[in-house]
Amino acid sequence: MSEGAAVSFSIRFESESLKRALKRVDAVGTKKIISKTLVDAAQMVARNAASKQIRSGGVRSPVHPTRLTSRTGDLRSSIYGGAGVFPGMDPSGLPNFIAIGSNLNYAGKHEYGTGGMKKRPYLSPALDEEAHKFVDRFLYWWGKEVSK
Repeated sequence: MSEGAAVSFSIRFESESLKRALKRVDAVGTKKIISKTLVDAAQMVARNAASKQIRSGGVRSPVHPTRLTSRTGDLRSSIYGGAGVFPGMDPSGLPNFIAIGSNLNYAGKHEYGTGGMKKRPYLSPALDEEAHKFVDRFLYWWGKEVSK
C-alpha cells in the first residue's frame, strides 16, 4: 500500500452452509437477504470504527502510541459503510461483498503505519470485534424472508 492511499476492507459472502440455507428462498429473496446482511455488517463495522476505535480528542490532544485520536473528526466522518453510502457494494447480480473504509489519503497511514509512524489501526479491530455477529444478522434476514 502506498503511503498516501485510502484504506478499504471487504466483507465477503462465501460460506457454503449459508448458501445452502438460501436454497429455501427464491432468487429475489436471496438477493435481499445477502444485501441486507452485508449492509448490516458494514454498518456495524463502520459504527464500531468511528465510535470505539477512534478516541475523541482535539487539535491539541497528544498522539496516542497505539490508538488513533480524532482531532478534527474528518476521518471518523469519512468512514463509509455506516452512512448509507456503499461505494464497494458488489454490483453483479448476486452481491457477495461490500467494502468498508475511508477515501481520505491519510486513512491508510493510520491503519498500516509508515516508515516513520506506528500503525494505529481502527478498521481491522472494528472488523475483528463485529465479525462474530454477521451470521446472526444473516439468520435474522433469512428468518424474515422464509416466514413470508
